[in-house]
Amino acid sequence: MMRAAIYARYSSDLQSPSSIEDQFLVCRRLAEKHGFTLVASFEDAALSGASVANRPGFAALMKAAEDRAFDLVVCEALDRLSRSQADVSAAFEDLRFYGVGIHTISEGAVSELHIGLAGTMNALLLREIGRKTKRGLQGVASAGRHTGGRVYGYSRDRRLDDRGELIRGLLAINPTEAAIVRRILKAYAAGQSPRSIASDLNAEAILAPGGRYWNASTINGNARRGNGILHNELYRGVLVFGRQTWVKDRRTGRRHARDGDPSEVIRTPVSHLRIVSDRLWRSVRKTHNALSRHAEGGSHRTVRPKHLLSGLMRCGACGGPLIRSGSGVRFICSWRRERGLCANGRSVPGLLVEAAYAEGLERLPANKARETLRVHLANLKASNGGGRPPLEALRLVRELTASVVVTPLEERGRFAFDVRWLDETALPTL
Repeated sequence: MMRAAIYARYSSDLQSPSSIEDQFLVCRRLAEKHGFTLVASFEDAALSGASVANRPGFAALMKAAEDRAFDLVVCEALDRLSRSQADVSAAFEDLRFYGVGIHTISEGAVSELHIGLAGTMNALLLREIGRKTKRGLQGVASAGRHTGGRVYGYSRDRRLDDRGELIRGLLAINPTEAAIVRRILKAYAAGQSPRSIASDLNAEAILAPGGRYWNASTINGNARRGNGILHNELYRGVLVFGRQTWVKDRRTGRRHARDGDPSEVIRTPVSHLRIVSDRLWRSVRKTHNALSRHAEGGSHRTVRPKHLLSGLMRCGACGGPLIRSGSGVRFICSWRRERGLCANGRSVPGLLVEAAYAEGLERLPANKARETLRVHLANLKASNGGGRPPLEALRLVRELTASVVVTPLEERGRFAFDVRWLDETALPTL
């Protein structure tokens, strides 16, 4: 008797939650017709078909298939598994390796031919959905309506059309937040740094856009992409759409921002949403351009860290990350510098942290990976911190280490170090 498992999925933008039950119903009928014995069912609700990443139901299905829990996957169509040609092909190959077939209502018993043809058609459909979605958003932006999420300084304007349906994308000025926006821009134009502004706002317990603490980056944003308090043209009464686009990493399912096509950028005057005058806006632009050597925004190149433990060091007083400070290789609490919230103003030498890390590494049982890392640490010590760490050393440290917590002691120049290792099962091997 052929053991079968059903997989169902619906996308939040295209279908309703009842779609899952509808798919289960038709798949059960198919199983009864062919005499399959249903032993399991898996589902992913309100999740895109563009990638299989971050889909717990699909991951559970593949794990059960690897464990030989069933012989056949039944679903409504191949695009329920994924609309990505690469993903559906990979799933087909993995299932075949596990000795598991695929049977759909649309395609029947799935073969290599279906994977090639249906995979191509689904990929084209996915691109077409993206094109139509973008076209719709462009129309919304051209009409002066907002297409994104929450914007600091504004609230949703909930109005109904003639049919009694909610008009999406309408904004109204939030007087309380608008006053904070004007305060930030005036302070910046007067020469106050974003760090200092953020520190003042946090000291007054004024909530940031995310509902927590202000950071310098919340204010700075990115000039090229027009985000952050300093660069959002909506504050001067201009709605900008298309300067930034998003692409999804197939392996992780995470979206990454990319610069949009300049020829497709849409600017729509929305004078009723103006918060600051043109004079103040020009003053902010003048100050920013004078202070920045790259007025159009920073570089997005991936740079190898200069310190072996960059990104892993945490402040023992508040839990915030430690960042490099000054020309020397010293580290200070980011939450103190960026938010003004931590009482720990002591900076710690990077070489001192490395020495404590090396001492902690010596206490671990030896294996090839750790011995290789010990050699790298010895070489870095001999060079007295000169040059960037080797890529292999950076990789091993990040595979082995959860964090290095640095706590200042009462005696000046003294620190306590707590090296926290990852679980044994996650330790690297060479």
